[in-house]
Amino acid sequence: MIYQTINGKNIISILFIVYIHCISPNVHAIDETISNIEYWDNFIEKLYQQTEERALKPFSAVEILVRDFLWQIESDNPVLDIGCETGKNAICLIESGHNVVLLDVAPKAIHYTLENLRELNLEGSVVGTYKGKIEEFDSEYGPFKAIVGTYVFSFIPPNVFEQVMKENIFDKMEIGGFFAGGFFGPEHTWANDPTLTIITKEKLEAFFVNRGFSICFIEESKDMVVTVAGNEILFHTIKIVAQRIS
Repeated sequence: MIYQTINGKNIISILFIVYIHCISPNVHAIDETISNIEYWDNFIEKLYQQTEERALKPFSAVEILVRDFLWQIESDNPVLDIGCETGKNAICLIESGHNVVLLDVAPKAIHYTLENLRELNLEGSVVGTYKGKIEEFDSEYGPFKAIVGTYVFSFIPPNVFEQVMKENIFDKMEIGGFFAGGFFGPEHTWANDPTLTIITKEKLEAFFVNRGFSICFIEESKDMVVTVAGNEILFHTIKIVAQRIS
């Protein structure tokens, strides 16, 4: 994400103004004719244009994973990058020597990620792509030595969250593999959106531990931010890196 500071306030200049337009319940109520794929394709297109056709900085949890943990395991399995956007996490992973499978519901995300990787001569390390939802991820893929994403996991519907996390994420990881991702906390401005999965730090930690993971890193943050559109929101998030031990 890109941050700016104006008059002492954090400004999320690109990513979350588009997120708000994509997932706000009010926006969905206004135009229900636009499909989920179209919403996220629009998001990716705006992200790509507003970042001058360059990928953003990697998600901090993914940077921590690559720097401190992923190098410790010897595995030829690839990393699954969920919600690849325009390649911010894929570039970080591939530059560190890992092969990647890309997953995104937006076809433009796959397209622009591959385009950004080609410019860096890194596209050869993409060993697979999947255009679709996490909930529909094909069983033929895996195992992975790591699965990463930004805040995509909070967009898994609450009624299927536990099942999808187990069957489509945890069960596709090798023993000893890693998870790195982010989740929305209960004080987030969007916490009342019934389509989002909201979770506390304590429940998230227990969720992983109870499913055979060891917590390597977990961090909670609460920041008042102002979008370029002038919307002030409380951005409450939990970032986690965890290793599957059983």
